[in-house]
Amino acid sequence: MRNSKLMLVLVSIAAAACRPTDDGCEAPGARCSGDAGQDAGHDAGHDAGHDAGHDGGTEGDGGTRYLGRVEISTLERANGLHIASAVFQAPPTGPSGDCGAAVERAGACCFHLPPGNTPLPQVVTAGRVSFSVNGAEVAGLEPGAGGYFTFQWGPPTPPAAGDTVTVSAVGDTVAPFTAQAVQPGPPASLSPAWSSTTTLDVDRAADLTFTWQPGPADRRVRLLMAAQGTDAGNPDRGVIECDVSDSAGSLTVAASLFSHFQAGDVCSVCGLSRTARGTASTSNADVTFELVWAGGGGANFR
Repeated sequence: MRNSKLMLVLVSIAAAACRPTDDGCEAPGARCSGDAGQDAGHDAGHDAGHDAGHDGGTEGDGGTRYLGRVEISTLERANGLHIASAVFQAPPTGPSGDCGAAVERAGACCFHLPPGNTPLPQVVTAGRVSFSVNGAEVAGLEPGAGGYFTFQWGPPTPPAAGDTVTVSAVGDTVAPFTAQAVQPGPPASLSPAWSSTTTLDVDRAADLTFTWQPGPADRRVRLLMAAQGTDAGNPDRGVIECDVSDSAGSLTVAASLFSHFQAGDVCSVCGLSRTARGTASTSNADVTFELVWAGGGGANFR
């Protein structure tokens, strides 16, 4: 898995499903293979390995205490396609998470430069990872030499909004674990409206505020905007990320953060996500399980 591509986190956010390839990755129910599968998992909710750094991790008396991130991203732009991913790794060194290296912070948001080609920490596995709804398995991830391939499937197979999803791992280097979370749906009454069929026109000189009907306090709403220039070389300008409680009902990006972009830039990776989280702790690992509804669309900056 490569750490040079921009994530979707939110801040768990999906910008795209598996890209069409000759290996069948784009077909619902497919087990994405090679770089295409890894990239799909990365785009579908941010690079889980990179994002695991948000959750800390320490060296235990008996050796390394690993960090795990397991996720199902549901993509609005792909008609509800689900993509499951998992990564388990040693704690990263240096700043934790993208906003740990922020150039500027404003409220619940930050701006940071594009990540470089930094190596990922040691990757390990927890054996087979399975996902179930109402006792019935809906997806499974098999470990390989470099970690886990992603897996994708579509409706009507669960999860649907309101379903309780259980993830379980049989154990390997990381001890067995089980965690649960409730599948979120799209935020109600989102304003401005933003989906795969709409493109935002963003005034860089003004604050941008999103509002929605407040949801549960234990869920998160995350925004990601990665800008790319349209001039020679299509340079990456950097990334704005925001993270608030669903119960806040609003999120504001300060104009000062948009000043790092230029007029005419476009969003290379953009989205607004709603995330529910469960956790598990084993004898040698701390695992985060996230269910992400990933929406949003394109954006132009002026």
